[in-house]
Amino acid sequence: TFSVDLEPANAATLTVTFPTLVPGETLVNSTSGQVVASNASNVRIDSPITLAFSDTLLDGGNLANLTVSSGAVSIAGTRTLSADKRKIIFQPDSTLPYSSKITVNAVYAANGLKSLQGNPLYRVVNFTFNTQASQTQPLSIAQLNLFPDASYSPVTAYLSNEDFLRSGNMYVEARGADAAPNTIDFTMVNISTGVSLRLDETTASSGVYRGVYNYSNLANGLVFIVASTINPAASQTLLLSIPSLTPQTPASGSSDVSINTFIDIKADEALDATTVNSGNVKLFKGGAEVAGTITYRAGEQEIEFVPASALATSTVYVYRISNVKDIVGNSISNDLIVSFTTQNSTVPLTPPITHLKVFSDNTYIPELADLASVAPGSQVFIEIKGTDLSAGTIDATQVRQSSNLSAGTSVTTLIETGPNTGIFHGTLTVFNEEGAQITITSVTDIAKFVRLTTYSQPTISLSPASGTSTIVYLNQTFTVNTSKDVTAATLSTSTIRLSDSFGLASYSISLPNPREIRIVSDLHPDSLTVLRITSDVKDTDGLAFPDTVAHYTSINPVITSFGVYSDAAHTLSLGNNAEVESNQTVYLVIDRSDAKFGATEYATATLNSSLPDSSILLTETSAGRFAGSFSTPALSNEIIELVPENRIDLARTLKVLPAFTLLSFSPASGAITIPADVWPTWNFSRPVRSSDVTTANFTLKKVSDNSTVPGTLSVSPTGKQVRF
Repeated sequence: TFSVDLEPANAATLTVTFPTLVPGETLVNSTSGQVVASNASNVRIDSPITLAFSDTLLDGGNLANLTVSSGAVSIAGTRTLSADKRKIIFQPDSTLPYSSKITVNAVYAANGLKSLQGNPLYRVVNFTFNTQASQTQPLSIAQLNLFPDASYSPVTAYLSNEDFLRSGNMYVEARGADAAPNTIDFTMVNISTGVSLRLDETTASSGVYRGVYNYSNLANGLVFIVASTINPAASQTLLLSIPSLTPQTPASGSSDVSINTFIDIKADEALDATTVNSGNVKLFKGGAEVAGTITYRAGEQEIEFVPASALATSTVYVYRISNVKDIVGNSISNDLIVSFTTQNSTVPLTPPITHLKVFSDNTYIPELADLASVAPGSQVFIEIKGTDLSAGTIDATQVRQSSNLSAGTSVTTLIETGPNTGIFHGTLTVFNEEGAQITITSVTDIAKFVRLTTYSQPTISLSPASGTSTIVYLNQTFTVNTSKDVTAATLSTSTIRLSDSFGLASYSISLPNPREIRIVSDLHPDSLTVLRITSDVKDTDGLAFPDTVAHYTSINPVITSFGVYSDAAHTLSLGNNAEVESNQTVYLVIDRSDAKFGATEYATATLNSSLPDSSILLTETSAGRFAGSFSTPALSNEIIELVPENRIDLARTLKVLPAFTLLSFSPASGAITIPADVWPTWNFSRPVRSSDVTTANFTLKKVSDNSTVPGTLSVSPTGKQVRF
């Protein structure tokens, strides 16, 4: 401070400042976002280092006065001074080393960093941080899926408690929050067989982790559980089932078997019908193969072999079943070999018969009335009662099936339930014809018959129609219209499956009316979407709707324009590099694809400045239009940047003006012995509006009589100085 001895009150003060690091504004990018640099961990290997100082700097430093190193190894990079000259941004020429301590040092020396006035650093700058590991476990696992093949297709994903192959490869997929979006990471799962499996991320930042588990000869009934080590609740369970077969007719080792018998074998689970064939199902007589017809009845899970002609009397027959598989491909553990001996004689039934009845199951209790409705291709059970003419033998009779829609007929043999019962039972498969009238007539007594009608098969239609070119909303409602009433109990996320590129989607299912299914979705953007209606969805007649797979693509919300305005009505646009006041309200408008029909959505823009980045929330005001506002920070003479989400190419910049203040005036207040030809000047922080340069705002008055001194006002070329 300089003061005049005679007038101590008349003094002038100068302040000398030395630039010092501002730790709270010295930043790096970690895997979880922007953080204070000193002692930071998990710093991204591609992160710049932003050093903030208390004073404006002369330059951005050099290799000698600002160094970045990992141990004894110097890290090369570009040093850039910010527009406000208070920050140095160090951008490494190549990525930083993984799992390393990085040291940043700025020396206190004559050739060190200096302020604009030439003053050196207040003290040495030295801090460290640690970079991310080369691979990082995800923050969480939200979903775990199992697949039978390397396509990882949501359509083929295993359902909970589903059967799977006894030996082979299990394709495991986990989905979660990626902790390090710039590296290809991994996660681990535990399997109930006692092993752990590593899953590798498909690409950096995908958050999708996959691996293959090879196994062989697992035990029947095994509960196969795969669970995330990070979040054990994210798991999937399968149940291994090996098919087994049980002889029904005739029983193993039985004798006096009707020469008109058929062979019936029951499976304990659904079989692959293609494996129930003449190569795997055989009947032998003395080593010679017996011709016959093989049928697999899926509804009953039964294999039937009907000999082409009556068997020989008093003869041993052997049937063998091998290589039959269930629907996932597991084969029976051992061949089924059964022998039986036929009767020594038989006497056919003669008319008249007492009755011909049709039943819906093999208990022969729920009788079907004449013209009752049944499903096409379904199985019914026939009973004929008549007079037994041979008390000691098991005899046979036949029925003929015909249809009003086709000329075809079929004959089915019924076997007496026991010697001298006179009751004959047999199984008949109804013609697979919709809307037909089926007549079942006794061959022995054509006066006895029963008529059945067949249901029509249910059909569905989808809205919107399938097609990968069909773009759907992220909250799309899919409508399934049906030709017949739906059984509500058959609707679930197992029977109707919706998935996108991120796996099983989030969705809800409802049945607003008996013939309309609604699926309301919550999809990821720009994602291949698959909707599957399985054949486990049934109509009220118990018939399956056709297994249907539809493909779509979810919308990719793209920002088409970004506007910056000074008024709430969005009429006064602010151009790039427009000047704004500190704490001024600025209004933003984003136009973007409407991603969720009928729902209020949000968009964001990022405010970049010397302060930590901040997010500005914009609310949807009409379909696809988002509006919001923010107050400009009090950062005089700084350029701030506004970046709409995912569109850095639409970024806009604004310049924050310093506050409009009177910086100084001359002569100073109280000055004496001022020369008579020196006139007042006023110096401002910003240019003065020409309309404000008037005698109403700038006057010179003579104190002795308070009279106004006449004169002329002028403005300097910069507009910041007014002269009288």
